[in-house]
Amino acid sequence: MAILGKSFMQPRIYIYKVTFEEIPDWYWGAHKESEFDDGYLGSPTTHAWKWEFYTPYLQICEVFPYTDEGWKEACDTENRCIKPDLNNPLCLNEHYGGFMSLEVCRQAGRTGGNSCLEKQVGWHDPEVKSDAGKKGGATNAKNKTGVCGIAIDERRENGRKGGITAFEESVGVFAPENLGKGGRNVSKDDCIARGKKAAETNRQNRTAFFDLAIQKQGTTAAHSKKDDEGKSIHAKKVGKIAFSQKWMDPDHPELGAHNAGNLVRVQKAKGLPHGKENRRRVG
Repeated sequence: MAILGKSFMQPRIYIYKVTFEEIPDWYWGAHKESEFDDGYLGSPTTHAWKWEFYTPYLQICEVFPYTDEGWKEACDTENRCIKPDLNNPLCLNEHYGGFMSLEVCRQAGRTGGNSCLEKQVGWHDPEVKSDAGKKGGATNAKNKTGVCGIAIDERRENGRKGGITAFEESVGVFAPENLGKGGRNVSKDDCIARGKKAAETNRQNRTAFFDLAIQKQGTTAAHSKKDDEGKSIHAKKVGKIAFSQKWMDPDHPELGAHNAGNLVRVQKAKGLPHGKENRRRVG
């Protein structure tokens, strides 16, 4: 009895599953052979390197008629196999039909976002961001939602945590490319104006330094450490620094150099002006 060679076998349409000897990953697919047993091992794109690095093994799961209807049925079956596995970290399929895996969507989003950032279009258009930010801010302020719906203490804590994270990861204002930009791009007058505006806002809202509770906390914390006599270590340190500083009256150098308190007493005794503008630090 003659044995039929490979050339006499008919090509097939089938559903297959690729697994690997070294890792537990797998890949579903449908294939239409050009000739019987053509050595096909799948058609990956995103994870193609695994087919080169590891040892793939192809398992034929179901064979269909070699017709247009058979191919359509195989494709439908392939989709049904992939659907429950799509976002499984071990499944190497990243889409089925018109549906993409979450990872592919993330990659596409990052790519699109970077492109928009480079071209300054879409959300990265300065005018679009400005208008959207103003509208969103006004809505949140009106409805007490978003950041406007968070308690002040929680906002402070979130800001503190965000600042620590940005510093540790060198991102945002702490990114190497951003360090020093504020000082270079903002004039001294603008810095002063912004500081005054922020201070006035905090004063009106009784926030930041103008919050009495914070002032009390700061004072209490600063003087919490005591020496053996029960005196504030911080106060003694500040006092020592102040006492060691030397000042002179620029208009009356004959009075000599004194600490600020003594200089004022000498000026008063002589009947001389003794305001801040009447002394200059010399040591």
